[in-house]
Amino acid sequence: MNEQARLRLEARLASVTPSHQYPLGVTMSLARRMKVNPEDALRVAGQRFRDRFAAMQSQLAEEGKSFRDLDASQLTERWDRTH
Repeated sequence: MNEQARLRLEARLASVTPSHQYPLGVTMSLARRMKVNPEDALRVAGQRFRDRFAAMQSQLAEEGKSFRDLDASQLTERWDRTH
C-alpha cells in the first residue's frame, strides 16, 4: 500500500464519530467509507469462518478428538494454526 492510500485509510478511520461507538456501526460506517459493500464483506467473512471451523473440526476428527477434548488455550492455538 502506498503512503497516500495509507494516509487516506487513516483519515477515514479517524473520522469515525462518537455516534458510531457500537462495533457493528463502526464496521458498517468504515465499509461505506472504503466503498466496500458491507453485506458482501460480512458474507465473505462468515464463509471464511465456516471454512476454518470445518477444517479445524476435520483435523480433530482425524485425531479422534472433539472440541470438548481441548481447553481454551488449546482451542486458540489450533484456531491460529488452521487456515
